Amino acid sequence: MKKIQWNPEKSLAVQQNPDRGLSLELIAELIQNDTFIDVIIRSNYPDQGAFVLPIGEDVWCVPFREDEETIFLITAWPDRKLKKRYS
Repeated sequence: MKKIQWNPEKSLAVQQNPDRGLSLELIAELIQNDTFIDVIIRSNYPDQGAFVLPIGEDVWCVPFREDEETIFLITAWPDRKLKKRYS
């Protein structure tokens, strides 16, 4: 698998958000352990993919960009539309 990276400041912001509360570090571990249920292309951002992750009772959207060597996580949030689609 490619190396997974993220912006530490963004990870802290996601972790401190009361509606999110998870770090991108934890999300990277879940991705590395093949916990994701799908990888989609974001229709509004065709240069980005998004991991779809089941976390707790929610389904999370984790947008990323990638090159030949690296997957760069952008942010993460619980997504109601994805929960409906994957439940």
